Amino acid sequence: MAGLAFIERDEANRITTMSSHTALFKLLSQTVRPYDPRFMDKLLDLLDVFLTEVPIYYLGCN
Repeated sequence: MAGLAFIERDEANRITTMSSHTALFKLLSQTVRPYDPRFMDKLLDLLDVFLTEVPIYYLGCN
């Protein structure tokens, strides 16, 4: 995957790189979080690898 963009309405058209911290919270809000702590650990490990290897962008559109 070359990158991931979160698209939101904005006053101006722009694209910026998201910090890993912000991207993690955005990604977590879009995932189903498992009840079992073992699976939650696996999800967090997967997101860690994803955030390390895939650039995350904010795309604002008017």
